[in-house]
Amino acid sequence: MGNVFGVPLTQCVETERALRRHGGSRASLASLSTLEKGDDSESCDSGEWGWSGLEEGGGGPKVPAIVSACLAHLRRHALHTVGLFRVSSSKKRVRQLREEWERGQETALDAAVSPHDVAALLKEFLRDLPDPLLCKDLYPAFLQTQKIRNRHLQWETLRLIVQLLPAAHRDTLGALLAFLAQLAGNA
Repeated sequence: MGNVFGVPLTQCVETERALRRHGGSRASLASLSTLEKGDDSESCDSGEWGWSGLEEGGGGPKVPAIVSACLAHLRRHALHTVGLFRVSSSKKRVRQLREEWERGQETALDAAVSPHDVAALLKEFLRDLPDPLLCKDLYPAFLQTQKIRNRHLQWETLRLIVQLLPAAHRDTLGALLAFLAQLAGNA
């Protein structure tokens, strides 16, 4: 069972939360038959954009474990790495890392793992999402904000559109942007 790549963000996060509630590890993800791909309530066209975590009492940011692990590794080992998302990685090592995540194996992202490999893994995960981080349905609205000349109004409009994103998309976008801001601050 593919547990991480090509899975909708919300489904990925909800599967991980259910696993934690049941006391499992990533290695036992495959045994969660109750969370097989069901309805598409996590899709961007579900009509519940951005509000799903609020009624449930929150429960913290809805960011997939692979994104959190990659960003944590990059914060520890790559803030001063030149060309982090540009320089090529080891295709073999990235494939190994991806397969470990797909099998649910504990994946050690320690100092021995190249930041370029981890950055490539993160890019692959985001590229393989069935619905992009900014959601196909909302993407035109994001683009239209560029036509707003008043910067304050433009930022307010962007903030409101971001609130329309499903919680997992919004939280993942926030985590990614926070990392990129930190990376830019160390450039």
